[in-house]
Amino acid sequence: MPLTERLSAGFGPGIGYVRAEANGHDTDLFAWQLGADLDYRLGRLHLGLGARWQDTVNKTVAPGCEGAENWLVQAKVGINF
Repeated sequence: MPLTERLSAGFGPGIGYVRAEANGHDTDLFAWQLGADLDYRLGRLHLGLGARWQDTVNKTVAPGCEGAENWLVQAKVGINF
């Protein structure tokens, strides 16, 4: 959603696939996530910040290790074509 002429924000859910490994065991997991982004455009230059939290449906990855949860925070710089 536009906040100003150059600044926009977005947020929402997502689904994903995770291949997790722990203690020499690995497994495939279904994941769900929530994310948010803030984007700024200055001419052809594109700057952004984003954050995402992701969790997996409970499944044993290795003995004593259930599921996989993680955070991602990123900064982006790009050129618009």
